[in-house]
Amino acid sequence: MVPIPVMNIRRRMNPKSNGRPRRVDPPSRFPTPEDPQVPVQEVFEMIPRLSLPRMYRLILALVAGVLTFLAPPAPAQGPDEAAPEVTVIPATRAGNQLVWVLKVLNGQEMGDLSEHFSDTYLRLKEAEIKELLTGLRGEVFEGKKIVVNKILDAEREMDIAAEITAKNTWRYLHVFLILDDKTGKIAGLRFAPAGGLGRNISTWADLAQSAGRLGGDVAMGVYEVVRQNPRDGASPLTLRVITEVDADERLNIGTAFGMYVLGAVAERVGAEQAKWTDQVALKAEHLSLPESDLNDQPMGTTYSLATLSERMFSLDDNTAMDMLMDFVGRDAVRSWMATIHLDPARNDPILSSAELFKLKSSDELLVRYAAAGEAVRRELLAQVAELSLPDEEDLDRPREVSRVGWFATASECSRAMVELHKLERRPGMEPLSAAMRRYRGLRLDRDLWPEVAFKGGSEPGVLCLTWLLERDDGKKFVFSLIWNHQEKTVNEGRLNDVARSILRHLADEARE
Repeated sequence: MVPIPVMNIRRRMNPKSNGRPRRVDPPSRFPTPEDPQVPVQEVFEMIPRLSLPRMYRLILALVAGVLTFLAPPAPAQGPDEAAPEVTVIPATRAGNQLVWVLKVLNGQEMGDLSEHFSDTYLRLKEAEIKELLTGLRGEVFEGKKIVVNKILDAEREMDIAAEITAKNTWRYLHVFLILDDKTGKIAGLRFAPAGGLGRNISTWADLAQSAGRLGGDVAMGVYEVVRQNPRDGASPLTLRVITEVDADERLNIGTAFGMYVLGAVAERVGAEQAKWTDQVALKAEHLSLPESDLNDQPMGTTYSLATLSERMFSLDDNTAMDMLMDFVGRDAVRSWMATIHLDPARNDPILSSAELFKLKSSDELLVRYAAAGEAVRRELLAQVAELSLPDEEDLDRPREVSRVGWFATASECSRAMVELHKLERRPGMEPLSAAMRRYRGLRLDRDLWPEVAFKGGSEPGVLCLTWLLERDDGKKFVFSLIWNHQEKTVNEGRLNDVARSILRHLADEARE
């Protein structure tokens, strides 16, 4: 079966298309339930607890990725009654909103969208939302009534994942809906073609070759987390190498750097020098990209360390990351990094995310900064502080990816995640665990992988994905994938393909 492209919606500074529709080569046919399926992990490409602006790009990604599968002109679609319940939708708050979405897709008047979508979401992308809700049925399902084929995930009150189809059609889509925690209104709505990718990798060697074919610079490290002394349950944790590809090559990891920030915060709390309930006040210099709902709050609004940590880790909220870095101090972040990182000086001076985006919006300053030593770089940051935060659309290509940013190796990223795991096992570290585990990176089988922590990071030309997983038999694994390209934006779907192949291998690795 020809692989079906899956749209990228995880946070990145700017998709290659800048939100404009892109041509997607249509598959030879749409997947059916009879096609081989990898369990729920294949459902979505990187669907986090999304910060609102990331969902804005999602709508246009759908128009680009799904509506390009157009058949001949579809028949006009008139209103229908609510989609028949082929599968019962749970009566959660997210489930109730999904019922409404299906009714609108099937022709019901949408009415006042502000009753169902968050204000910030509507303010930026109301037109695209309307186009999605009125156009999907006709363009994808030829005007036929849309029904729920199966529920993929409905364990929580505020989000739901399902597979939809239409009567007498072989077309299937996955839909993911998430609500704003405060208002209960839709803060994210995503559709993606159903089906899986990358099933032809049968050995670790095949996987390494597949990663090497991505182009640019690629690093991969896959490890089992074990005791130094297997017979002593209290001995320190260490990593057993399963497979590596340039795992010690230092590459740009984007905002996966947040692992180091969270480590410094947790260490401060563990030393009783701070509490998870401590408040941090929002300042103008904290405002970063992509815009989150924090950016809309009045200056001086306060948030707890626990809330900011969860937003940074699970939402890739860079405003939250800069607030945490300001609270704990860059020296503390560097000190925690130095316990893991073999070359912490590679990141000196440590940048805030706002500084990074400002730098990359100024060609003249960026060139000077990239070529300078640490002392001159610190002087240039004073000029960077005077710049305005750019528009995301101005950051549309890789810029000094190899010289300006945050840098680490795949093995260091893996070790950072394990060090966070050590910290989360201490008393009073429940907020740390919640931040690490709120978003699982991919939709993984919860029976096979009951415990999952994930952190990703990206910008044009940069993608870093790191997982810590506990399998159903109690064995723990960690792996990190880094992909840099100096000239091209990187395709998140392809790297996720490698990640899913790793996960399939780990499902059987070292089983007794």
